[in-house]
Amino acid sequence: FREAAQAVVYFTLNGKSNCTGFLINNTANDCRPYLVTARHCEVDSASAASMVVYWNYQNSQCREQGTSANGRQGDGKLNRFNTGAIFRAAHTPSDVALVELDDPLHPEANAFFLGWNLDTLLPADGVAILHHAGSEEKRISYSGQRPYRGAWGQGATPVATGNHLIVPRWDLGSTEDGSSGGPLVNRRQQALGSLHGGAASCGNALFDAFGWLGAAWEGG
Repeated sequence: FREAAQAVVYFTLNGKSNCTGFLINNTANDCRPYLVTARHCEVDSASAASMVVYWNYQNSQCREQGTSANGRQGDGKLNRFNTGAIFRAAHTPSDVALVELDDPLHPEANAFFLGWNLDTLLPADGVAILHHAGSEEKRISYSGQRPYRGAWGQGATPVATGNHLIVPRWDLGSTEDGSSGGPLVNRRQQALGSLHGGAASCGNALFDAFGWLGAAWEGG
C-alpha cells in the first residue's frame, strides 16, 4: 500500500481541521486532480474554494504499531499544499463527495492516483485504510477480514442492498476523528469506498462503515 499512501491527503476547510481525502483516477488516465472524501466533512459548493490540501503529511519513518511512540504526534510537516477546489458531485446516502482541485498539483507532492473498483465481489485478501487519525500524520490500518455490504445506522449488520461497505474489525491499527474520508483500498491499490464512521477508535479494533463508491457512482 506504499504507492496508495501517496494518494492520501489531509485537508482543511475554512481554516479548520477537517478530514482525509484521496486522489482518484479517471478513465481518460489524464491525471485530472479529482479528490474523494466523505460528504459529512461538509465539502460543498460553498466551502470547496476554501479547501487546503496537504501533501506528504507523515512521519519521516515508520513507527511500530501499538507503541507509545506511534501514538504521539510525529515530525510531519505541513509545508506542501494546494489551495482551492471545485465541488463536482456528492451522494449523501453513501456519504461520498467529489471535488476537483483548481490548480496543478504541488510539484513535490509525489502524488499517486488510486484506481477504483465498483465490483460487488469484494476482496477476501485484505483491505487497508490510509488516513489522518486525529488530524495528525498519516497512519495505515489493515484488516484481513472480507468487507461486506451494510447500511449507515445499522452498525455492523449485513444489508444485502446496502450502500456502505463494512469492515468488521481491524487487525492492525484503528481509526478515529480525522480519519473520515480515508480510502478503503484493496491490494490492487483500488479504492472501494471512503470512511463514514463506525465503532472503531484508537482504543479498540471494532467495525467501520465506508460509503461504497459502487453506490455513489450513479447515485448522485
